[in-house]
Amino acid sequence: DAPVYGTGAMPAQYGTVAQYGTGSMQAQQSMSQKFFVGGLPPGVEASDLRLYFQRFGQLSDVFVMWKKGFGFVTYQGPHSLYSSETDHVLNGKVVTVKEAVPP
Repeated sequence: DAPVYGTGAMPAQYGTVAQYGTGSMQAQQSMSQKFFVGGLPPGVEASDLRLYFQRFGQLSDVFVMWKKGFGFVTYQGPHSLYSSETDHVLNGKVVTVKEAVPP
């Protein structure tokens, strides 16, 4: 199983939330391993992200900053969420999913 991180300081390898921004969900057309997931509804935990996103491939890492409303999912290899679904919905809310780009 992928490691699950809860709250606290965001590990340095994830960069900063400012670089990922906000906005509507954009389908990913390129292949990436790490994805930013923003606009998480209250109460969403790392285990919720893992449960939802593991249906699209094998995860190696899951991280949630629930107080800030965002997280990251990392797949074991290059992956595209473009072909999976148009909208990603967690707990009844459409969330933003973007390729995570290192700072």
